Amino acid sequence: MGDYFKQLRNGLDKMDLDLAELALASIYEGGDEEQIISLIEFLEDNYEYEEVMFSIIHTVEAIEDEKYVNSLMKNRLYSLFQKSPNWASMLLLRMVNSESCFFYIEKSLESIDSISKHQIMEIHRYAKNLFPEIKDL
Repeated sequence: MGDYFKQLRNGLDKMDLDLAELALASIYEGGDEEQIISLIEFLEDNYEYEEVMFSIIHTVEAIEDEKYVNSLMKNRLYSLFQKSPNWASMLLLRMVNSESCFFYIEKSLESIDSISKHQIMEIHRYAKNLFPEIKDL
């Protein structure tokens, strides 16, 4: 599986979109949800080809909603936010717009620690500036 992550990084670095897409498909087919979720680390606000970033998002969103939301709510989304605030905001917007994901967000906000909750709300405030239509949490 590590080779596919190297292949993805190589494809992104060389702007070889076919190589990046092939690596994403291979990672997804591997079926390791933890590895699939870790793909968000490849999201970059300044990457020239948004379609590849959306391919990463679509790959990650294919995971079962509860696992996807819970994983992102526990520091992963905030780690992404520190590096790529626009893509972190996009992920939050997409989760909030999904009825199922929104249910798990609300459930997660009830159980996560206060620091994580504060971090999610910080991302939400940032996202609200980019996407005024985002639902309140």
